[in-house]
Amino acid sequence: MLSCAPVIAGVTVYGQLTLGVIWVSLQLGLFLASTWWYEDRSTRLCDGEDEGTAAGPPSAGTTGAPSSRQPGW
Repeated sequence: MLSCAPVIAGVTVYGQLTLGVIWVSLQLGLFLASTWWYEDRSTRLCDGEDEGTAAGPPSAGTTGAPSSRQPGW
């Protein structure tokens, strides 16, 4: 929205702080938070911690197989 209206992005909020700078800062914060959340969630799902069970030793059927070749992946 602000990229289509540079006049709005140039509105001074406080001192030299503009609405565009605030918008970019919020977008960066949201991007970093969502990246952290995604990485945390995907790590927990891959490790099996999200199901309430700790990751135990590999079963006999997957012994020696690379972890990326698990059934269902």
